[in-house]
Amino acid sequence: MRHEDELASLARLARHLMLGRTTLDAEFPGYHDGRDDWLREQGAKN
Repeated sequence: MRHEDELASLARLARHLMLGRTTLDAEFPGYHDGRDDWLREQGAKN
């Protein structure tokens, strides 16, 4: 996070997700990163 307002936005998004007011699909349409992608990225960092 670069600024306090970015942290507030992230906290607001997390709260809305937990309360079921929104979904990841609604907030990030078309995004599809999966477990295999994450594992590949982790391997690249080592």
